[in-house]
Amino acid sequence: MRPNRVSRRSLLAATAGMVGVGGIRTEGKRGTNHVVVFGGSPDTIIEYGLTVSGRLRKSGRSGGAPIADRHVTEDDEDRISGGGTHASGAVAGGGDAYRYTGRIVRFRVSPSSGRAGELNVYRNGRRVRPDELGDNPAAETPIEFVNCDTARVTGNFRSVRMHTSFWDESGLGTNVLFQGPVSGTTTIHPAAAHDHYPFAIDTLSVDTRELRTPGQPAKFTADNPYAGPWCRERGLPNHLVVFGGSPRNVVQYRFAVSGKVRKSGRSGGAPIADRHVTKDDEDTITGKRVRGAVAGGGDAYRFSGELRRFRMDGDATVYLNGREIKPDGGGGDGGDGEEPTRRIEFLDCDRARVTGAFERVAISTTWYASDGVATSYNEIGPVSGRTRIDESNVGDVAGVSGFVITDVAAFESGAAEPTISKRNPNLKACLRRVRPEKVSASAEGCTATDDGGTVTFVYRNPNDEALLVRSELVGASSTAPPDELRPGRHSFTARWNPTSPDERLRWRLDMRPFGYENQITATGPTAAECGVTTGAETTGQTTDRTTEATAEGTTERSEPTTDSAGTTAEPATEESEPSGNPESTTEDVPATTETPSETT
Repeated sequence: MRPNRVSRRSLLAATAGMVGVGGIRTEGKRGTNHVVVFGGSPDTIIEYGLTVSGRLRKSGRSGGAPIADRHVTEDDEDRISGGGTHASGAVAGGGDAYRYTGRIVRFRVSPSSGRAGELNVYRNGRRVRPDELGDNPAAETPIEFVNCDTARVTGNFRSVRMHTSFWDESGLGTNVLFQGPVSGTTTIHPAAAHDHYPFAIDTLSVDTRELRTPGQPAKFTADNPYAGPWCRERGLPNHLVVFGGSPRNVVQYRFAVSGKVRKSGRSGGAPIADRHVTKDDEDTITGKRVRGAVAGGGDAYRFSGELRRFRMDGDATVYLNGREIKPDGGGGDGGDGEEPTRRIEFLDCDRARVTGAFERVAISTTWYASDGVATSYNEIGPVSGRTRIDESNVGDVAGVSGFVITDVAAFESGAAEPTISKRNPNLKACLRRVRPEKVSASAEGCTATDDGGTVTFVYRNPNDEALLVRSELVGASSTAPPDELRPGRHSFTARWNPTSPDERLRWRLDMRPFGYENQITATGPTAAECGVTTGAETTGQTTDRTTEATAEGTTERSEPTTDSAGTTAEPATEESEPSGNPESTTEDVPATTETPSETT
């Protein structure tokens, strides 16, 4: 649904979106607090900004965070402004630390930091998520922020309200947008309302009532921890850096792109400090064409589409997206306008590569949650050249033990159908590789009681996490078997009231949601083997009655029959049933009535 817009523009300062409003969350009314931001790598620069209600200053200590003090740096790129209330900076493998009074009223971090393992934030020695910080956090709300411009809402709501920022030729502007109703899990990405310019969702609100005005109270409101100045780069995914020359050796260059282009003040992974990347008057952008010169420093540009017709008069170094290229027309990725071959390649179960220029790339993934198969869907773009698809951009897979990229589709601008798409050719094997290991179950023993008997069942879960399975006892028992199977070896005892000597109690576990075709069944001994008295017995033994005809009439003769001695409980079995999951997550095993299963 296309959102409704209330206001088109309100020009703001460069720090817009950094100072927040909302309720109060305190972490230290008195004394001094300590916050540490660390992570990233030389190839993954993570930018951040935070505002406090008191005052802050740089610190060279880790303050209880698991990072050595020597890795906590004080760099020129880290700035304190707003009279000591605001700090901004970047980390690229090290850490930045601050001491502050009051509370953190706003915390922002660049979107790449949302990936597991790339960013760590510690407040007073305790690790926190970006969406937990600030006066209006997204934690514990039905709102989840994916990146600068995308959020998910879970639940049924009549109205959604968004405060957004966008960047166009006139600079930075803001919008207030309304959308609704929504139900289930809804992805919020108001791209159509921003005329294809880069934008960010600063704040999102949802309510079961209709929201009509910007300041109207809502049931749930959350700030986007990934919204910040870096979101301007989202629509310009490529980064070109030219540096070299000298004051006596000015190197001139010119190039063209197939999309949009603008100047940047960042090195983008090139081996030059940001402070040496300049914005000079002699560098000009005319539409899609750029002319410039370097004389010992560097020039940087962000652009969309492909790099074309790069020419340079002199000797300088050129980096494209963190890799050095030769100035021969675009680093071999398009030349003078020739499009690279468009293709999708699967490099592994959880890695793929898209080659070519596309407006968006759709990625479908599958993994296993505690209760079975789970899926996610994510879109990235625009992209050009070679784009790697992995854990950093496939969507919500943080913290899972393993995932599989199932499908990748690439779309041209405005296209409803994919230009190219591909399914993982090794999907079946990949899903088997990431699914949880199979649980084993068996009957350990049985005991006769005054009012029936009991059977003890044992299971072993070889996984590190508990699994939620459908579980049932087949037989005369009122005991509820466990549905949560904890890691390791565990047992439980079930009450049993059999009605015949040859009756057995069975425990059946349904592992089909985890990609296993057959159910797991553990079968106990017979009632007779356990010495359990049943309703059909009166003397502890059964009798076979036969009828004899004699000269004196008809008589009955009773002969005792006994069960064979030394019998034990049957091992756990797998019962073959039609799988409820038609996807290729099932094993290719022949269907049998009962086949032995691994027991503990």
